Amino acid sequence: MRAWLHQGGGAASGLLVVDAETEQVLCASAPGRTRPLASNMKLFTTAAALSKLGPEHRISTKVFRDGKVDASGVLHGSLYLRGGGDPTLGTPAFYNSYLAGLGTNVFALTPQIKAAGITSITGRLYADDTIFDRRRGVADSGYATSSYIGPLSGLAFNSGFSGSSSASGFSSDPAKLAASKLAGSLRRAGVEVPPEIALRPTPPKAERIGLVRSPSLDRIVNLTDVYSDNFFAETLIKLLGAEFAGAGTTAAGAGVVEGFAAGLG
Repeated sequence: MRAWLHQGGGAASGLLVVDAETEQVLCASAPGRTRPLASNMKLFTTAAALSKLGPEHRISTKVFRDGKVDASGVLHGSLYLRGGGDPTLGTPAFYNSYLAGLGTNVFALTPQIKAAGITSITGRLYADDTIFDRRRGVADSGYATSSYIGPLSGLAFNSGFSGSSSASGFSSDPAKLAASKLAGSLRRAGVEVPPEIALRPTPPKAERIGLVRSPSLDRIVNLTDVYSDNFFAETLIKLLGAEFAGAGTTAAGAGVVEGFAAGLG
């Protein structure tokens, strides 16, 4: 059995097979050798997310307004697109081709904004990605965007890509891109939005006028683990930090995951 299980693993591989009921070791090959966890770390991250947030949890992306809307539908103020750390936010054209239909449609916010009576705004449409830090990558890329993980953002968009396919290359700023795409959708729907897109935190007293929710967390986790999706995993670890450790950072999230894993022992 050992030779069959070990086949193709290479000289650096190892294995340990234990009967779960009797705890009898059925076969082993260098089971005590220390090895990097690599993508197995995703299992700890996603298990922690499922345990602490729940499998039915859905991540919200929201739109707020400040200022008043007059009788003509003019918002004397600005709109704010605030990210909640949803790794699936994007356009149907992207996630239907890249993520097998698993995604949150940013354009679904447009009719909600129109339903709030807004026909034009005097300010801007701002992107708010402050739930996370603005480090785009992880340690091995110096926290800059790497060649294999799209730029991380609290207002992620199309898995970090700049267009509607993975051939488009990575975006320089996903949050601004998300706001720009929403602005274009609003203009097509007849809402006048100034061309300038910028970053700004949502004011504390701003009123929420729109919301879209991600697919359930168990579906996000399934895609993360089955396809070993680095972008989803790194976003989820920051989300754990934001929700349970007071900071949307990789380090804070790793602390949450470490505490969860320690509790399993």
